[in-house]
Amino acid sequence: MTTFYSDIRCGLPLVLASLLLIGCGGTGEDPGPEGGTCEPVPESQLEDCEVDAPRRVETQSGLQQICESACRNIDELMLVQVPGLKNLNALSNKVVKDITLEDLPELQSTAALQLESGGSLIVRFAPNLESLDAMQGVTELSRLSIEGVGLEDFQDVGSLEELVPDSSGLGGYLTVMESELNDYSPFEGLDVTNDELTFQSNDGLTELPQLSGEVSQIFLRFNDNLTDISALRSLDGISQGITIRGNSSLSSCHIQDVLEDVQMGSSASVVVEENSSQPCN
Repeated sequence: MTTFYSDIRCGLPLVLASLLLIGCGGTGEDPGPEGGTCEPVPESQLEDCEVDAPRRVETQSGLQQICESACRNIDELMLVQVPGLKNLNALSNKVVKDITLEDLPELQSTAALQLESGGSLIVRFAPNLESLDAMQGVTELSRLSIEGVGLEDFQDVGSLEELVPDSSGLGGYLTVMESELNDYSPFEGLDVTNDELTFQSNDGLTELPQLSGEVSQIFLRFNDNLTDISALRSLDGISQGITIRGNSSLSSCHIQDVLEDVQMGSSASVVVEENSSQPCN
């Protein structure tokens, strides 16, 4: 004989087994931090230890585990396709060294995120994220990657002074991809010594920002409105190589003129192809 129960909240009779599995919502999903079920541990009560949680989190319940931890430090964290995630309040009072935010279409703010100096921030495919609040005041990172993000501007990266080697000693990198923004001046003055730079598929990019130091490698690819790379002259040199490919508005004569003024490493490779086909003036 099957026993039926009535749930006051749902107002519907449910088989007991179904009630235990799905409840009123019918999805089995924990509402998680965004649903208001997690109250971050006050900073004064956190201990100086590592949060015991998976490095890759794809659910609100996984994020809640981090939120409720009494430890302060997170060495590495990937938040990928977390449903309904609009902010990072679940990380309040935590300090994150390396974080990846990927495929988060509803994410609107990173204000609650506290980055460790020298760590990394990688943001991919967050079309509703209009600012990088977490970058305000950060002066050193090993890696910064911004790809397919709906930023209103790059002002939040203006405090960044240097890309430093990561904990294993590898050089840092700066990547900006699929951006519609045209003002890259907040990056100016950034020390990119021994680092890798990539500017790719940025429709708003018309001229490069002036950076400093001897960069390791540079990749300029498929930036359709890029016309001016004069800022490469501000570098102390390029040690390993540069690739300039598929920038349909970038004159080959301008490329040649600029590269003649840039100090290249003895074994540096130079690849220039499929840019503007317009004849030189």
